[in-house]
Amino acid sequence: MFLKNIGVLGFDPLEKVILAALVTEEPILIIGRPGTDKANLLVYISQALGLSFKKVNAAMTSKLEITGMPVVKDNDDKITFISAPYSVWKKQALVFDLLNEAKPICMSVISSILFEKQINGYPMETLQYRWATMENTDLFNSDMTAFKRRNIYLEEELVENFAFIIEAPTWDNFSVEEKLEGFISGFTHPVKELNNELIAFISKLKPLYEEQLLFPKPKLAAYACLVTSLLNEGGVYVSVQRSLQLLRNLVALDLVHEHWNGEENKDKMGDTLLLGLTNTLTQKAFHEKIPDRLIQAIHRNMMQQLFNEKQENDWIGIFMKAGLTEKIDMLFDNTVDKDLKSLAFIHFFNHSTITERAMLVFSAQPILHRFDILNEEAFNMLTKCFKEILHVDGEIKWLEFSRNMEKGNLVWSNCQIYLLTLPGGQTSKRYKRAYQFFIYLMTHDKLIIDPRYVEEALNDCFEKCQMILKFRKQEKLS
Repeated sequence: MFLKNIGVLGFDPLEKVILAALVTEEPILIIGRPGTDKANLLVYISQALGLSFKKVNAAMTSKLEITGMPVVKDNDDKITFISAPYSVWKKQALVFDLLNEAKPICMSVISSILFEKQINGYPMETLQYRWATMENTDLFNSDMTAFKRRNIYLEEELVENFAFIIEAPTWDNFSVEEKLEGFISGFTHPVKELNNELIAFISKLKPLYEEQLLFPKPKLAAYACLVTSLLNEGGVYVSVQRSLQLLRNLVALDLVHEHWNGEENKDKMGDTLLLGLTNTLTQKAFHEKIPDRLIQAIHRNMMQQLFNEKQENDWIGIFMKAGLTEKIDMLFDNTVDKDLKSLAFIHFFNHSTITERAMLVFSAQPILHRFDILNEEAFNMLTKCFKEILHVDGEIKWLEFSRNMEKGNLVWSNCQIYLLTLPGGQTSKRYKRAYQFFIYLMTHDKLIIDPRYVEEALNDCFEKCQMILKFRKQEKLS
């Protein structure tokens, strides 16, 4: 819509993110391989917006070149700076190239500019946009000797302060038309004239963004909150600060989406939210790959819950409300995505009682493993608990009674009395697994008030698993 008109090719899939960053005026980090023109992106945009700009090579620049020479005038407590050719005072847009290679003495100054818009406590009143780039960390081999770098990764605390973290497109991301156009006009051939349409678009959305930040749409807030919870449960760490940043990004993207005039828009709100989510997560800055299928599964579930009037489509919600045997049935539903099942299992595992969790794990682990129902992370969680039940590691806390009562653990005595009533006696499978299960609960300080109720629920789960196994065998034979 706008970027191609100012000479930027290949960034079409990220155009809404870039426009959202221009609306918020928050810093963004661009990660990419050498030669992807990532450092010039803000330069081209600044020319189109009519802004004064500076591109700073963070790896080669000294502190004085950035700030200028500090001078204290006579009878004046204030410090002034004598500008150097590379100083950044009075600029409206700055891009720090190769931020991860910046000298430590420069990093504090650059961080202050990026995230506080000031130098040594002095505000940079004209500065609007502060972007930074870094080399893609997958350029380095396993022992980090392929390239000599001062700093390969940025500090996690630093990355947390960027609004968006995006990856610059490579040759494979360009369409055929873009490749041909690039060779004809030059890939780095910006249109230097002002783009009044882009200026008007950004100017229109800035006050709307500030207004909506005060009262974000409830569904956007719910999406950011629930996605954060599910990602953390799925093993992807998202801080509280990052969750709030996600909400701010979604507010901006929602505005861009709402006022977008492209033909391809057509109410694809889900795609816009997914774009915001994937370009807010910080893991890509540390070469930590988050499985796309996990993000997709979480996103689909959130869209079903928040934006679909048919609440029956909330599969995780239904799973959480279902009984244990129904949960086992749902895990073997071939129409449901594997990662969505895994996400539901992890959610159940983290929010259920020890008894419910152990019942499902103890009964279903063998067939869940046999038929490869869960992804690696969920299965590891399942198997760890399963091994703890099989090999109980703990001691039963015996309760001592006095006077007319015999010494011993009354709860365990009740469990033993019930176990002796089971058909088949002590040699039956039902007796052995119930005995093992009771021991597991007791060593985890779980009070078993009604042994019959607990054992019958456990037995129902085992019978359900046996039925599924029998059905699967017959299905395979047929």
